Amino acid sequence: MNHEIKQMLKFSISVVLIELIFVNLSSIFNQPPAELKTSYASWRVHTNRLRAIQIDQSSEKGAYPKLSGQHLTMVAFPKQNKIYILNSKKVVYILNARINLAAGRHQLLVGDLRGPSIFHYDTAGNDIKSINWLSVGQNADIEAETKQSDHVDDTIQVSKKDATWLYNNLPKDVQLTIY
Repeated sequence: MNHEIKQMLKFSISVVLIELIFVNLSSIFNQPPAELKTSYASWRVHTNRLRAIQIDQSSEKGAYPKLSGQHLTMVAFPKQNKIYILNSKKVVYILNARINLAAGRHQLLVGDLRGPSIFHYDTAGNDIKSINWLSVGQNADIEAETKQSDHVDDTIQVSKKDATWLYNNLPKDVQLTIY
């Protein structure tokens, strides 16, 4: 090989290696919190079950898992629009969700207040009816997303099917941590 081709090859390999380093560095900084890293490998396995975000569809393909009799926690990542339901740090289900809560880390408990419908006002002042809601914390709730609005403060909006499943199956006092 002549000298110019060798230099071009070295340069190309260097550029590829630098790109790989930057890609891996970004994934290092987007890791879940330390207390959840034991289950992080299983999160990647489960993500292939997710559907695209749709109001009328469940988040994952297949049947909903049973939630009774398990030690459940929930972890929400607003930037990813995802809530992970965990049983002893193993992913049970992943919800597509629009998290409309104040920024920063929050720890909330699922309350015993829940109902078939609730009314809110969206950011434009329009009244919005949501279905199958359950309380989290003192001033927020998880509810079905509506077609009329894209944002209702102090809510976590999920699909109608996911909201119905949570309303009927998620026990009270499950801890929800929002990062």
